[in-house]
Amino acid sequence: MTCSVPLGSVLGPLLFVLYTAELADFAAKYGVILHAFADDNQLHVHCDLSNVLSSVKMLEQCISTISQWMSASRLKLTADKTELMWAGTKYTVASLLHDRDLTLTIGTDTVAVADTVRVLGVLFTPDLVLEKHPTSVSAKCFYQLRQLRRVRRSLDRDSATTLVLAFVTSRIDYGNSLFANAPKIWTDKLQQVMNAAA
Repeated sequence: MTCSVPLGSVLGPLLFVLYTAELADFAAKYGVILHAFADDNQLHVHCDLSNVLSSVKMLEQCISTISQWMSASRLKLTADKTELMWAGTKYTVASLLHDRDLTLTIGTDTVAVADTVRVLGVLFTPDLVLEKHPTSVSAKCFYQLRQLRRVRRSLDRDSATTLVLAFVTSRIDYGNSLFANAPKIWTDKLQQVMNAAA
């Protein structure tokens, strides 16, 4: 092969990291913090309320540069999967967004401010409270339990246990350390799922 590696090769992740290493340089040039997760990237900018508009322009320039590089490298920046969130206290975010249009413009696309964003499978709100995450996880788990209930009679006990572990318990286990010292009302939602799964 002259230009790729076989699917599933151990060289794939290493070569992809080498291929996209320039992204960190572009982000540093604009004073933006880059967090890269496989084929997803997060850009972070810290600013005071007085520097918000200049931070938006800086972020737009950084994303524009990255988009041009991606096009030249045969990659695509997916604007409809791009999310924007302003984080801070409830008061700060409310005063920040009041009477201001703090959207990002990427080429011809506009990215509006999101109420929640998913970071490595965990839902965050602008005040960085995880309240929506257990609600989302419990809804997905109860959906899976309803689906499993439909085929339960066709399964033996071991198969049913394996499916519950795969589709329900693993979802609850993922990121559960985030709920250390969380309010009981949040953990009760996850406990209800565990009780139903049992």
